[in-house]
Amino acid sequence: MPLNNYKIYDNQDKLSKKIHFTIDVNGNWYFHGLQNPGAMKREALVKLFSDRAFHRVGDKYYLKSPFESYEVEVEDVPYIITQYTDNGLGLITNLGEKITLNEKRKIFLKKPSFSDIVLPYVEIKPGFSARLSKAVREDLINLALLSDYSDLKPGDILYFQINGVKHPLAKLET
Repeated sequence: MPLNNYKIYDNQDKLSKKIHFTIDVNGNWYFHGLQNPGAMKREALVKLFSDRAFHRVGDKYYLKSPFESYEVEVEDVPYIITQYTDNGLGLITNLGEKITLNEKRKIFLKKPSFSDIVLPYVEIKPGFSARLSKAVREDLINLALLSDYSDLKPGDILYFQINGVKHPLAKLET
């Protein structure tokens, strides 16, 4: 998890809205408590929360303990794909979650609120998705372009094919 480019949040405003944690669009976690609010820079603590206490109910995310539940504001998705292995077959999130692309787990395109273009995402576990980082997306696009895509035109979808399964990576803009 990168330890730079953290945002400044109005922690009192977040707490007044009963939001105790935020995950920003870059996958950085923030705590909005009364003591030591700000960016959570201890990756081990973030991984612990993510692995053991992070839950989703409908469109809302929570950190649940045996005694309390804390709402987590997620600005886009909770995870970012930061690495790939096996020519794109394996994906690794910013918190070390490893997944394998296959017929049941495919990349999908979605237009997030912070972007003018559709971006590639993948479900990493039921109810939890990750967005491909710009670097991973560009690498996979370059791998996809090794195939013959000379007839693509604006509006077409560029697919990355691995093990016979097609995964959309980008929609060609005008």
